[in-house]
Amino acid sequence: MYTLVPLAFGCVLFAATAIFLAFDSKRRDAVLNRLPIRRRRVTGSLTPPRSLSPGKQGLPPNKPSSVPDYSDIFPPHRREALADVQLTGNGKSAADSSKLPPDYSNRVPSEDVCNTDDLSEHVTATGFTVEEIRRLGDFPDYAALSGVPLPQKYEGFDIATAKPRPYRPIRWAYHQTMCMSALVV
Repeated sequence: MYTLVPLAFGCVLFAATAIFLAFDSKRRDAVLNRLPIRRRRVTGSLTPPRSLSPGKQGLPPNKPSSVPDYSDIFPPHRREALADVQLTGNGKSAADSSKLPPDYSNRVPSEDVCNTDDLSEHVTATGFTVEEIRRLGDFPDYAALSGVPLPQKYEGFDIATAKPRPYRPIRWAYHQTMCMSALVV
């Protein structure tokens, strides 16, 4: 009789735990995550299932894509800025070069590795040819070429009365993942 008491107590404890975990999903998940049971992983992907592909929906294959293609779109060219800078070497003058429209049919290749001497007549995305960029020299006037003005001096600033950035005494927790936090002896 005394040998059945621990067995009965164990069965009652097991049944109570099973009922408790059946109704409390948060604790059930915590217990099941600790067990070495392989369960199906919940995906966080927003990719639609394969059944929603355009080929299976019955859409015509020649329908234009809803996503626009920007592979051949360039920013506005800045060739008119060549009139404001000095070109060195032989070739067309800066004023004559600034009046010519860019020929984007002869673009600089983006993926091919080639000799830059062969690219002298090729056009970059800014509208300048490689030869014109070489003739600009080592340090051309970036503000004139790009249209972005140089920074202006702040008139109200005085270094003698300037205050440093405020100190932040409260910091976030720092976690270092590849180290031992305490030596075990």
